[in-house]
Amino acid sequence: MDHKKRLQVVCIISLLTTLGIWQFGPEDWQKSALPISFRITIFFGILLLAFNDVKNILLMLKGPIGILIGIGLIMAVIFKPSTKVILPLLVGCVIVLAILGFIRRQFGKGD
Repeated sequence: MDHKKRLQVVCIISLLTTLGIWQFGPEDWQKSALPISFRITIFFGILLLAFNDVKNILLMLKGPIGILIGIGLIMAVIFKPSTKVILPLLVGCVIVLAILGFIRRQFGKGD
C-alpha cells in the first residue's frame, strides 16, 4: 500500500473516531478529547489534500535533519499558536542530531 492510501485510511479512521466521540462519547470526552481529535483530523485532511506538494518538498530535503526541519516548519505553519513550542524543540533536535553526527564521524569505524 502506498503512502497516499495509508494517509487516506488514517484520515478516514480519524474522522470516524471524531464523529464517534461527538455523537456517542461521554460528556467529559466531548469537552476534552473532541477538540484534540478534531484538530488531528483537520491536520490529516490538510496533509491529504497537499500530499503531492508535501512529498515533493520532503524529497528535496536531504537527510533526517532536512526532513525534521521540513516537518517542523509545516507544523508551525499549520498550527500558528504552537510555533513557540515547535521551533525551540526543532532547534534542539537539530543540534542533538548534529552533535551525534559529529561523534559518529569522529569515533566511527574508518574505511
